[in-house]
Amino acid sequence: MPRLAVTVLLGAAAAGLAIWWLGRAYDVDASRLLGFVLASVLFVVGFIALAALAALALGWLRGRRYGRPPSAGVKSVKNRSKRGL
Repeated sequence: MPRLAVTVLLGAAAAGLAIWWLGRAYDVDASRLLGFVLASVLFVVGFIALAALAALALGWLRGRRYGRPPSAGVKSVKNRSKRGL
């Protein structure tokens, strides 16, 4: 497993345990605590979706500005002899 994935999983586990411990320390009801956790997960997922949409929009704008799609930087070897290469 890559080191980044392990780090993310350990961080998520530590955050989950911290939330559970704080809930028990301050006598928060389990259903309310689960609601807080769900709201925070939805908040993070929303920002990830927003970042993905922004990246797609920038790629689309970049393709329109330069008149080619962003992946057009890959050169084809099909017509190599015609270009003098």
